[in-house]
Amino acid sequence: MRLDWAKAHQNLANDELDSWTFSDEAPFELLCSSYRQRIWATPETMCKPNLVCPKAQGGFGKIMIWGVISVHGPGPLLFIEGGMNGESYKSIVRETIIPYLSQLADDFGRSFGFVADNAPCHNAKIVREEFAKSGANRINWPASSPDLNPIENIWGLMKMGLAKLTVKPRNMGELKGKILEIWKGLTPEYCKSIIYSMPQRCKEVVKAK
Repeated sequence: MRLDWAKAHQNLANDELDSWTFSDEAPFELLCSSYRQRIWATPETMCKPNLVCPKAQGGFGKIMIWGVISVHGPGPLLFIEGGMNGESYKSIVRETIIPYLSQLADDFGRSFGFVADNAPCHNAKIVREEFAKSGANRINWPASSPDLNPIENIWGLMKMGLAKLTVKPRNMGELKGKILEIWKGLTPEYCKSIIYSMPQRCKEVVKAK
């Protein structure tokens, strides 16, 4: 199914992608960004304090965020308290996603499609019913395909930005503030460039069969 989807979308034109939006969730940690950092160290220096990233046990200081992008730049960003289930995602659909798609349609005079992965909460019956009731265009998406979703590049960029901060966030409030700061600094040009890479992503899937 993934290969068939890639074959069907490998020739997407930019003007088609202009009306797609891409969403996803991602975890961010207070004490240590999950962005992978490479260092060069000898056996004698590998455990020096300045080369070690501290990490707390039990997931302390972790927060989940949900966001959505289009070629027009970053859209809403939400901090998810607790776990995500069908009921909580339905609230996001009703209170955030549908108004966002409607606002884009009003601003640019065209309807916009919405991409989310196949997490169970995204495909719950009450979520499907909420989308159907609104008339929103939910784009079919192949399972197990984070490599096709441009917003994954955004998460990597944001985690890199947090990892490179000279002054690290000291509490969850500061972490949220830095995440919002980086999110709001995303440019439409960058969002457009990664979204326009969709055909090439599909071609790579086809090439790899």
